[in-house]
Amino acid sequence: MTKTMPQSNRETSKDTSDVIKVTENSTSTLLAVLEEQYPDLLTGPKLSNAADTLLTDKEIFSVVSLIIDTPNEIDNNQEIDEEVNTAKKPILAISSLLEEICSDEQGIWGIIEKNIFGLVIPLADNTKAMEIALKLKQAFDEKTGMTLSVGTASFPEIDFKKDEIIANAVKALIHAEFFGNDSAVSFDSVSMNICGDNLYQQGDIDGAVKEFKRALTLDPENVNIHISLGVCFGDMEKHTEALEEFETAIKQDPHDVMAPYNAGLIFVLKKDFEKSMEYFKAAEKISPETFEVLYHIGRIFNEQKKYTEAKEYLDRSILINPESGTAHRSLGECLEALDEPQMAKKAFQAAVKINPNDAVSLSALGLIFDRIGENQEIAKTFLEQSVSIAPDNGLFRHRLADMLHRHNNIEQALEEYKKAQEAGHDSTAKIEELQKILTQQAS
Repeated sequence: MTKTMPQSNRETSKDTSDVIKVTENSTSTLLAVLEEQYPDLLTGPKLSNAADTLLTDKEIFSVVSLIIDTPNEIDNNQEIDEEVNTAKKPILAISSLLEEICSDEQGIWGIIEKNIFGLVIPLADNTKAMEIALKLKQAFDEKTGMTLSVGTASFPEIDFKKDEIIANAVKALIHAEFFGNDSAVSFDSVSMNICGDNLYQQGDIDGAVKEFKRALTLDPENVNIHISLGVCFGDMEKHTEALEEFETAIKQDPHDVMAPYNAGLIFVLKKDFEKSMEYFKAAEKISPETFEVLYHIGRIFNEQKKYTEAKEYLDRSILINPESGTAHRSLGECLEALDEPQMAKKAFQAAVKINPNDAVSLSALGLIFDRIGENQEIAKTFLEQSVSIAPDNGLFRHRLADMLHRHNNIEQALEEYKKAQEAGHDSTAKIEELQKILTQQAS
């Protein structure tokens, strides 16, 4: 399965480093300014260890993570010394404000990672943490005319341990960045969903599943999380678990197209086309102009040999997304079955124009050109290209051999039939036939 889905209200994953606008120089600049002013600056593990010590006997606390919003990207070609001069005022302004808060609240501050500041506040619940964060934003604006983005997280929170709260505050900050500069967000299930999406995009499916499951403990009725978790299970080939998540999402929001769409994909993987059609048709009722839904309905009609119906849906899908090579290819296969070789040729040509390495369409084009007798050399070229792209595909080699055989290139055809046989295609009868011909010619 894939996590590329029809558009809806689900959160879009972003890469963390993009979200917090990190450059190598921006981090160097930040540390250059702060370490000059604060030689004992708490960074990374030092901040975490100091927080552990501070919070040993505290049953309530909060963490605020924040970044200075930079409307103009830092010039990576600029010398560090020049950057320091430019960045010094806002960095010292925020550090001064953090010092004041820590004095009032008996907290600590430092750098969590890269250019993310962290503020640890004992005996503050999330409401108080957000109040402090908003006052901090206002004071920073008054001092510098610039803005901050902030994320807050608190302890206790479901089963999170104390040493996980700083990370949760960073997740909230990443969540805040979805709303642009000058945003503030408290850690919640959406923050975890975004984190899970990031892990999924990085290929850490197990980590994503863990994040989505914990997110559901915060908000068991979050449809997007159920769908995200279902997609992960689909990738793991845990089809029963995936369907359970999609069914839960359908019950919670019957108007969300992604749940029936993804359930349909599961049944496609199970080769249960009747059931997959049932879900895709339900998705079509919700969103009749969604490319993915129309395309998959067309593909299933192809599988069921209902080619007239398939053509209708594939035509509709291509009108919505004319740049889909796979849709043009499926339409070509449909038109071939309807005995419309000229129209099929156009569909396969469109597929190859979009993806010149589409071996399936190239092989099909070779067959069509040979069949209609339009240009034998072009037909041969297409068939040879398909074999070059997919040399282990026995069917493609068998088709090339068939063409060579029809045009009396017996020795070449025999060689290709043998290669097709080695690649797993049953070409035994053809090999025996051509060997007899060659034997007769030699005698």
